[in-house]
Amino acid sequence: MEGKSSLNEMLKIVADTNIYISAILFKGKPEKIRNLAREKKIELLISETILAEIAGILKRKFNWLDWQISQTIESLKAITTLITPRCTLKGIKILPLTEFLKCVK
Repeated sequence: MEGKSSLNEMLKIVADTNIYISAILFKGKPEKIRNLAREKKIELLISETILAEIAGILKRKFNWLDWQISQTIESLKAITTLITPRCTLKGIKILPLTEFLKCVK
């Protein structure tokens, strides 16, 4: 049936930066999303812009060292699918929201 997703098709998710930060620092429910990606039960999509935002927040707000950030970003890359958004969105002024919407498209 055209237009319907297969039961075997993996769910693709774009997580907000706050989800990643919470999973990295505080675990809890956001960590479950990373675990599902590690277990290949979901496909977690991410872009270089989102990775850069995560790195910036860890450095500015939590005073992480460069090696800690690099190690964390590499571990995220290992469980996510890095995508390059192919569209631009006009009229949305909130940069993080714009980046997440571009990933979804």
